[in-house]
Amino acid sequence: MRILVAQMTRMGDMLQNSTLTRALRQRYPDAHITAMVRPLARAIAERNPDIDDIILYEEDAMFCDLRSRDSDRLLRAYRSAAALVDDLNARQFDIVYTSRGVLCWLRDLDAWARIVAFAHAHDQKLGRMANLLS
Repeated sequence: MRILVAQMTRMGDMLQNSTLTRALRQRYPDAHITAMVRPLARAIAERNPDIDDIILYEEDAMFCDLRSRDSDRLLRAYRSAAALVDDLNARQFDIVYTSRGVLCWLRDLDAWARIVAFAHAHDQKLGRMANLLS
């Protein structure tokens, strides 16, 4: 099983997620657990023995590029986002957890993205929407 623990907020939240990764490791001892974190939380994730791999989520640079009025920077932001999505798809995660619990079971990342986009567009709770993937 391939598990992604997506924690893209603050360092303290990554510390709090150590109980989640411990529980996941105990429940799925042979699973490959990947943490997606911001650069400030990288050192915490690297020292967590229950995490096998780390994906750096570099939102700040991408956000600054998106806010610019420069076409080269907008293109760079788009390419960064596309590369992240391609990387996540290539890793074929079976399940994604956030600090709020399970986000959804993944058959493919594109279906997950459609559910998230639909939920945001219609101001829905993701927990109810994730049932569509089951």
